[in-house]
Order: sequence, then C-alpha cells, then structure tokens
Amino acid sequence: MLKEKTAFTKENSTALKGVAILMMVFHHCFADPERYAAFDISFAPIGEHWIGIVSYTFKMCVSLFAFVTGYGLFLSLKGLNRECKWSRREIVKWTTARYIKTMSGFWFIAVIAYIVCQLIDGYTARIFFEGDSVRQTVLGVFRMGLNFFGIEQLFYGNEFCPTWWYMTIAVLFIVAAPIFVKLFDKFSVIPVLAVAFFLPRVLQIPYDSGTYIAFQFPFLFGMVCAKYNLLVRFANFKWLRGKLSALNKPVKFVVMLVLCFVSIYFYKCLPANYYYELRFAVFPMVLILFAYEFLLDLFVLRKVLYFLGKHSMNIFLTHTFIRYTYLNSFTYSFKYWWLIPLVLVVDSLLLSIAIELVKKVIRYDLLTKKMLKLANNAVDKTFDTLSK
Repeated sequence: MLKEKTAFTKENSTALKGVAILMMVFHHCFADPERYAAFDISFAPIGEHWIGIVSYTFKMCVSLFAFVTGYGLFLSLKGLNRECKWSRREIVKWTTARYIKTMSGFWFIAVIAYIVCQLIDGYTARIFFEGDSVRQTVLGVFRMGLNFFGIEQLFYGNEFCPTWWYMTIAVLFIVAAPIFVKLFDKFSVIPVLAVAFFLPRVLQIPYDSGTYIAFQFPFLFGMVCAKYNLLVRFANFKWLRGKLSALNKPVKFVVMLVLCFVSIYFYKCLPANYYYELRFAVFPMVLILFAYEFLLDLFVLRKVLYFLGKHSMNIFLTHTFIRYTYLNSFTYSFKYWWLIPLVLVVDSLLLSIAIELVKKVIRYDLLTKKMLKLANNAVDKTFDTLSK
C-alpha cells in the first residue's frame, strides 16, 4: 500500500467487480425484511437495524458496475481513435461488437434459464405467456424477445428475473458511450456533467432506481476518471508533506474509512428522488477510491476479488434463481446473517464454474467470434450498399 500507483489495471477493474458482486449478494439478502421474515435469522452481535442499513446502502454495487463500464468503454473508444474522429461505419461496428460481447454471456444463461425453469414448474410460460389466444402468444414471444435482447426493462420491467433489469442499463451505456466521449472532447467535462445533471430535472423525468438516469453519473464518473487518470492521481496524492509525510498513508486510510461509513449512513438518510447523484455517484466514488488505494494492493484479497469479479456476470444472472425463485428456504436456512450471503455466493460461484465448463466443452467462444464476424460483415455490407 506504500507503493505509488501507475495505472488502474484490468485486474483492478475486475477485482472491483468482485467487491460489487459481494455487495450485491448482501444487498439482495437483507435489503427488504420481507425477504427473510419467515425465517429465524440471528443478527448478533451487530443487530438487524444496522445490518438492514448496510444491506440497503449496498445498492451502490450497481454504481460500481456502472463506473467500471464507463471506465472501460471510454478507453475502448479512445483506443479506436484518440481524437474521437470516428466514421459512422466505425462507430456502428464498435457499438455492435460491444453489444455482442456484453450480451453473449447473458444469452447463454438466458436460454438455459428459459428451458430449465419451464421444465421445473412451467415458470417461463407463466411469466411470458398469460393466455392461449393468438394475440397473447404473439405478445409473449415479443416480450421474451425483448428480455433476450436485454431491453425488456424499457417496456415492461423484468418479471422473469427481476435483477436482470440491469441488462437494459448496460445496453444503454454502450449506446451512450460514444456520445459522451464526443461531448467531453468537444465541450470539456464540466459543461457536459452540468447538462446531464440539470436536463432530467428540467424535463421533469421521474426518478426510478431501475433506470439509466439513476446510474448515469457513476457511468460518467468512470469515463472522467479514465480520461484524466484520476484514480491513480488521487492514490498518489500526498496529503501530508515534509516531516509528516510518513503519516500520509495511515491518515488517508483513517479519513477514507470514516468517509466510507459516512457515505453508507447518509445514503440511507437522503431522499433518493432528489439526491440520486450523491447516492449513486458521489458516495460510491468514496468506496471506489478507498478500495483502489487500500484494498486492491493486498495480494491475497485482490486475487480472491479478481476471481469473483471474473464470475460476477454469471453470479449476477443466476443468484436470484437460487435465493428467491427455487431455493429460498434453503438459502435462509443457514440462520446467521454472515453465513447466508456467504452460502449464496458459494452456490452461485459453483454454478458459474459449471456454466463456464459447459461453455468450454461446446466451444461457445467460437460461436461468439462467429457472431462478431457476421455482425461486422453485415455492417460493412450495409454501408457499402448505402454508399453506392
């Protein structure tokens, strides 16, 4: 922790996803008392009240994922062209490729979930197909298609798996990234952030914690941090100099740790519909800065978080079926507040490992590459035809 940072690496970003997935699992276990009301849960020695507060504020996990997404997409676009001078063909090809890369893991699990849930208890048909008429069947196919392509949240909300709402946000991030990179390059960061802050209020867009607007700012913060290398700059900044320089890291550690607790506390207190930038961007930024400077340099911890981060997508997509849909009683049967999320993480992780093994056996990566190649060729043919 005493070494100077040089970069926010891909390993760091994956480890940060590991932090986020642990927060997410804890959040989903205890954020709503109704989820465990039927079970005898021991919250000793902390108490149910404080576990509830921490669990509720761990909704910030979404902000961590949004931040990493913004950071990565910014660097990807700058790698395409540092001057942001992309042709329409280039930007369409980039957007298509990013969409396929993001969604390919989801598609694999979604298809398995549709089939397995239908075989178990007809769950898939109950969710998507409400009746036997032709109109209801067509509507069901349409809704399943929206769900499969990750955009159902824009129209209906995600009934099949409520936590899959984030896939719509992920798709919108991909679409929005080139626009914001271009705007940052043309107008600079501050005016763009100011417009992003005021525009939803001027247009009176209602607040909803499951929408793009709620998590736009952590996404933009990720892009800004990538643009100016702010994580590294903050970690290397010396708060104390001269004779007190030796105390720099201990003092930063204590102050940042206190700010983390303050952020968690005020997240719960501030009304979400007025202060969602604070709740979903500023407060999570404190956690990100603390994690990057003081947690991700601990070798064993970083490796564990990195491993979880690599499986974070699968854990996110499957854990709800374990905790809520089919193994609710099993999950909460472990009684202790710390053991319940731990068991859920282990169950989801083992399922993720099995999923990845199946992908390797069937060479799913080759199928993804073929999809990317076909999409790339389709874009080229379309633009070639339009240019004639």
